[in-house]
Amino acid sequence: FGEKKLEAGKYTLFAMPSDQQWLLLINKKTGIWGTEYDPSADVLRVPLTVESLPEHVEKLTLSVSPTADGGGVLSIEWEKTKAWVGFKME
Repeated sequence: FGEKKLEAGKYTLFAMPSDQQWLLLINKKTGIWGTEYDPSADVLRVPLTVESLPEHVEKLTLSVSPTADGGGVLSIEWEKTKAWVGFKME
């Protein structure tokens, strides 16, 4: 994710929206509910690019799309907002 490396494994993803900068929080605790967030267990905090969508997305949607360079894009869409970040595979 940019210059940040994430080791293979299982993680929980959280998104932290704000007016200044959205963050993708990659947390080493798994099998937890969203209200059990422990910031000390974050492995990475990655800035997300945020844009408005032309149409309303009813269901929260997470998707991974491959890119030509062997990496991909992780996208989160909900209501009229899309937040995304690119990544590369080693």
